[in-house]
Amino acid sequence: MDYKSSKIGFTLLETIIAITLFMLVVMFLYGSIDNLKNQNQIISKKVVQFNQKNQFIKVLFLDIFEAKSINIKTLNKNIDTIQLVTKHSLYHQKEGNVSYVLGKDENKEWLIRKEKGFEDKIKKVKVFKVYKGKKGYFVYIDGEYFEVLKLNGG
Repeated sequence: MDYKSSKIGFTLLETIIAITLFMLVVMFLYGSIDNLKNQNQIISKKVVQFNQKNQFIKVLFLDIFEAKSINIKTLNKNIDTIQLVTKHSLYHQKEGNVSYVLGKDENKEWLIRKEKGFEDKIKKVKVFKVYKGKKGYFVYIDGEYFEVLKLNGG
């Protein structure tokens, strides 16, 4: 009897090597996808924080820009409170008394915007200062500042 060696399928060793290589590729891809998911969550949190900060600055800017009168009181070297009469309102008032004061909640200091019975926790702060200049106001919040020019000299 002549046995001719004909190879029709894969040997067990070739199958195990192929499965092992496939599993290594899947593990590498899973690690990459998991890392990508974690970084996406971090970036999403940063985007939300950035948008909240920009919204706060926009509201404060409009409050100061449309103010008829502004009263700045210094609580200590790092914290000012401001009280203003402004046409800008978040609650659709014609003219509102708005104040920015400091509040504490669980040992965290919050800047709180008060308008006619409404209180909005705006931002955790360590430093909030407002300075009056010749053409407007400078607002300094935790290492960042911006300027609000008052065209009517308010």
